Amino acid sequence: MLVSAPDILNASILIVDDQASSVSLLKQLLSEAGYACVASTMNPQEVCALHRKNRYDLILLDLQMPGMDGFQVMEGLKTNDADGYLPVIVLTAQPGHKLRALQAGAKDFASKPFDLVEVKTRIHNMLEVRLLYRKLDDYNKVLEQTVQERTAELAHGKANLEISVAERTAQLNAANDELRNQGVELSKRNQEITLFSKMNDFLQTSTTEAEAYSIISATVTQLFPEDSGAVFVLNASRDMLEAAAVWGPLPPAKLIFPPNECWAHRRGQIHLAIGHERWCPHVTDDGHRYVCLPLLAQGETLGILHLLDGPVKNGKADEARMAEKCKLAKILADNIGLGIANLKLREDMRNLSIRDPLTGLFNRRYMEETLAQEQHRTKRNDAQLAVIMIDIDHFKQFNDNFGHDGGDAILRALGAFFKKHVRGSDIACRYGGEEFILILSPSTAEGARQRAEKIREDAGLLSVSHANRDLGAITLSLGVAIFPDHASEAAAIVKAADVALYQAKRGGRDRVVMAVQKAPQPS
Repeated sequence: MLVSAPDILNASILIVDDQASSVSLLKQLLSEAGYACVASTMNPQEVCALHRKNRYDLILLDLQMPGMDGFQVMEGLKTNDADGYLPVIVLTAQPGHKLRALQAGAKDFASKPFDLVEVKTRIHNMLEVRLLYRKLDDYNKVLEQTVQERTAELAHGKANLEISVAERTAQLNAANDELRNQGVELSKRNQEITLFSKMNDFLQTSTTEAEAYSIISATVTQLFPEDSGAVFVLNASRDMLEAAAVWGPLPPAKLIFPPNECWAHRRGQIHLAIGHERWCPHVTDDGHRYVCLPLLAQGETLGILHLLDGPVKNGKADEARMAEKCKLAKILADNIGLGIANLKLREDMRNLSIRDPLTGLFNRRYMEETLAQEQHRTKRNDAQLAVIMIDIDHFKQFNDNFGHDGGDAILRALGAFFKKHVRGSDIACRYGGEEFILILSPSTAEGARQRAEKIREDAGLLSVSHANRDLGAITLSLGVAIFPDHASEAAAIVKAADVALYQAKRGGRDRVVMAVQKAPQPS
């Protein structure tokens, strides 16, 4: 028993934002969408009092307003909400605030400046879940009231039991059947809401895509135990849909296919095949009904949810069941889309913290932390590691002759070059400016020297162009230091490689120089 459109449009909404333009834009969006009960305030101190009085179904809360900490307001709302449900979508332009707000209890977020389609979708989904909770409470009250009414009827008819026992018994049996059916339906809906809530909680704390898709697969199996299906996501080049999660007794035969083979992806809307509808080319089993739904988030199509119906049971009743199943699958697809988008957002934020944005290599802070760990591991294994410090010869001339854009093109090309010249256990990072560091773990002195010479020779073969101009030959100077031969501490190893690099540049550049062996400690 899902929430009807009139229920959602009659929901009460409070907008909390100190920017009149944002309030006006949101009010216009909500008015155009048909929402009737919309209020707003620019005074953060009024929020909790207004919510206690009006019990809003949804609060759109700006996290950054004068004289207000949005997270404290959320704590106040949570304290004053009897059911413990915090009906808040936070409004923020700060990426770092989104995850923190979700952890603080907010149910969703909307980024500033607003993507109106995204905001509308998030508001609708939030209200649907919120009103489902309230519907469940109402149904429980109806059940309790119905039981009380039936008990009163039995007590009142006790005096005329002999003449009315058959009729009352029949009525009671019918009522009990109805109550059982309602109880089963309510229990099912409550289980669905619980599963959605648990899935969203786990998706918010997932650290890898594999973990997230495992959670999605487990949830779908519980929601649709007799069905089969898969979640397909676009690959990096966005030219193929690949199966990320598969489940059920009849999993899809095609686990990778072009996006134009799915009608849901091509049309951007649900595609239900229950009769003579056009079938998707990627579906090879034409003996079962199925539904495909696009996974959308922030105005972007991320993939599709494919659900193949279980065994056919009985004609038209089965078609009605399939139509009802599609409504639940639509909510599931919306939640999966937002979950995947949030996971990608967290992954992007992590990369920003450890990667150099220009070259795509690791940054200096990540290198220093990793070098210290590798040093301890190497020492424990009684092995060696090498640090190669690299500098682009005459880099200033590239900037002078071709501008800083030309210099950036050189740095990007070398970033891609170093990625191809490191093993899985090695680390390549941009140390600063035109200097790079490679950590080879494990490595011998001779092996590191040969790798450095190979890098120097191959770099001389690079051809880099910018704005239809050849930027000329690239030469590198390299300094190599070995742990523990040349230094016994992480910072000292880098220093030894830097000194060797300086000697290479003094010696004429375009060469490799090994660090000087450290003096033996007196016994």
